Amino acid sequence: MEFDFAAWWGKWGMNLIHVGVILILGIIAGVVVRKLTDRMVAKAESLEDRRSAQRHKTLSVFLKSVAKVVILALVGVLILGEFGVEIGPLIAAAGIAGIAIGFGAQTLVQDFLGGTFLLTEGYVRVGDVLEVNGKAGLVEDISLRLLVMRDFAGNVHVIPNGEIRTITNMTYRFSRALIEVGVAYREDNDKVVRIMEEVGNEIAEEMKDVIEAGPEIFGIDSFGDSAINWRVRFQTKPIEQWNVARAYRRRLKRRFDEEGIEIPFPHRTVYMGENHDGTAPFLHTKMYRANGQEPEGHRDVDDAGDPVKRAGDVVSTEASGD
Repeated sequence: MEFDFAAWWGKWGMNLIHVGVILILGIIAGVVVRKLTDRMVAKAESLEDRRSAQRHKTLSVFLKSVAKVVILALVGVLILGEFGVEIGPLIAAAGIAGIAIGFGAQTLVQDFLGGTFLLTEGYVRVGDVLEVNGKAGLVEDISLRLLVMRDFAGNVHVIPNGEIRTITNMTYRFSRALIEVGVAYREDNDKVVRIMEEVGNEIAEEMKDVIEAGPEIFGIDSFGDSAINWRVRFQTKPIEQWNVARAYRRRLKRRFDEEGIEIPFPHRTVYMGENHDGTAPFLHTKMYRANGQEPEGHRDVDDAGDPVKRAGDVVSTEASGD
């Protein structure tokens, strides 16, 4: 049986031409979308505003992904229609299948919905530092399904968008370096404030390209067990708060050493109590050798009757209410 090309072409020729036109239009649409997204990326790289640049980049990735899915789906449906496939029932069946898949893959649907909101609302961008679900790091990638972050140690955290409940963005528009400084109780408060302001002004002048405001001295924040705690704050460009805080602490430590300001170690004061008549109880001291042996009492007592400690002796104290 010979193949009748003329009859075949008469039956399917126009459909094939339509399919070719559909494919060409789909390719043209894909190229246009890619050019537009590439132009958005190029524009973002030329922007000085970091926030706007990151937003353009994030939206370009989102638009490219969505456009690819839409174009492929539309081209596929139109081609099937050219070969006599009823599009209406196909769309209805796809809707029913989508509902069934949605019930079976609710987590996946939540991930895609969460990713859509993340990409369009603009509160999270590539390059931001976030804390999500107890994990903190620099955002390296955002997709419709996953949020990828790398922490300070280099560990990569991959979090499904559907599991995100609360996001703490530490670099949105600007950042703040909040520094707590502890000094000894005996130090003069006015002198401490003066030194903190002087050091803060020096840092602000040296790092004026990243520090936007400050220093702000908030006074005494709390009374600690062994120190009075002060707080100082700088407003910085995003992600620069940690560099500013390190520079300020280093400079302040050196200045405190020069001025004799004590940054105390934790210590405790032992209170022995007092008797009913207002007198303090005796504090008895007993001496031991390093090997745990008690020393000979007569040879370890001076002329005033006080014990004499030798090298290697260990002192233990006992409180008495006598």
